[in-house]
Amino acid sequence: MKKYKARLVAGTIAVVMAFASATGVQAASISYVPEPSRADGYLVDWNSKAHRAHVVEYNGMGDGTFTDDGAQRVVTFDSPLSYPNEGFDCLGLPMQQRVDVLQMAFRPMSGTAARGTTQVVEIGNITDIDGCTPGAVTTFGAPGDPGLTTTHLDMTRRAPITDLVPGARLAGPSETAPGGVAGNPRLVVQQLATIGAGSLGFEDSGHVYPISITDGWIVVDYGTFRRAYTRLTRDARGGVETWLWADWNGAPENVEQTMMVQPRDGAGFGDRNAAAHHWDSGMFLASVTQTSYDLYRDHSGLRHLVFTDGSGEAVMPVTWRFEGANVAIKRPWGDSGHYHRVWVPVANYGKNHFVMEGEELVDASGASIATTIAPRVNFYVDGGKAFPEPAAASRASTWHAEVDAAGGHGR
Repeated sequence: MKKYKARLVAGTIAVVMAFASATGVQAASISYVPEPSRADGYLVDWNSKAHRAHVVEYNGMGDGTFTDDGAQRVVTFDSPLSYPNEGFDCLGLPMQQRVDVLQMAFRPMSGTAARGTTQVVEIGNITDIDGCTPGAVTTFGAPGDPGLTTTHLDMTRRAPITDLVPGARLAGPSETAPGGVAGNPRLVVQQLATIGAGSLGFEDSGHVYPISITDGWIVVDYGTFRRAYTRLTRDARGGVETWLWADWNGAPENVEQTMMVQPRDGAGFGDRNAAAHHWDSGMFLASVTQTSYDLYRDHSGLRHLVFTDGSGEAVMPVTWRFEGANVAIKRPWGDSGHYHRVWVPVANYGKNHFVMEGEELVDASGASIATTIAPRVNFYVDGGKAFPEPAAASRASTWHAEVDAAGGHGR
């Protein structure tokens, strides 16, 4: 289940655009998505005449009224948008909490009403259910907070899906049922799929499901549940596609952004010399923690986590090798375990090398302990030849090297 995090963006940015006022014209349905490393997403149907809003987000949906002062809109929900959360009590032990989102503020920052950036602020309470302080309430958010920076888009401006004719392939859909992976109800395994005549077929499982199109959403009927996908943007040259997916019951019940790509023949990293480059993780290019790998010709390497707030950089030794056409990267854990990450090539678009990326935590016996990254679409940007730092080869010359003290699951 998604855990609550304070959503703050440092600094103050001048407002260069505002929503239309109560008497102005505002597109009815707007999506709001943050940078790609976050799964959050919002879809809001604005009814300017009635000053009502229907908000669908990561954890559910709610209806409410809104005010508009010309600089931002503040939605007050008729009933709290509530969801459970796992926290830690005064003894550091797990406890159950309930998050109640009472309001949301949407503050435009740039662009136009149809396309630009908006800061989104969630406002509400967290109530402790058990632990040391049952019944204790902590407030979060305020209308004036910086909030989460998102890209907003009028849903009438979505990239079309007319190219997805029978035979077209897409990396990113999933047949993972609600309940998710490892008990996480929103974590799914992304897969390769082929569009058919009124169907979607998954290439690894061989399963085929009927689909229908509703207002630009591809609705997949999995039998026991339905999930829908809609394409927001598509970069034909760079390959990156931003989509929303939703649990579907005639309309979205929640929304989450996801990256997809259209596979291409000939995808891969070439030979050892071609793979021994600097690779920036595309999913984290705009993140507060940017991730990259230096892979060297002797199969040693380094992983870099760069904190864009200026607080520093964490560097961890890795080793790598080819497993067929796949690139496998090991990062040490503990005294004798390791993280095993695999890049399965999907498509090359110029310097962007798209992969299905997954990672397992493996113990000394070679047994998988946990899935740290369920297979997902990501891309790595080729930064050219990587040159070892003086001590890199000695620090990461074997599969079992130093302990990854910085952790960093999911990156």
